[in-house]
Amino acid sequence: MEKVKETTQKLFCGEMIVNKRDLWFLGGLMFLAGVIYGLFTAPLTRGVSIGCCNGNNENHYHDADFEEEEA
Repeated sequence: MEKVKETTQKLFCGEMIVNKRDLWFLGGLMFLAGVIYGLFTAPLTRGVSIGCCNGNNENHYHDADFEEEEA
């Protein structure tokens, strides 16, 4: 834990040099973590309702017309 604090302190003070490979890896890792976090917290994971849901369940078919189409 002490090593992590020391490394973080050096990084934010500007005393540490990070090579390009590690920088791209860290950036990609943070991006993918953000995508995964976004997918889990998105409203689409809770379901989507299309319509007004006012309770009108009329199917616009009369029973006689529906029976004639089946025959």
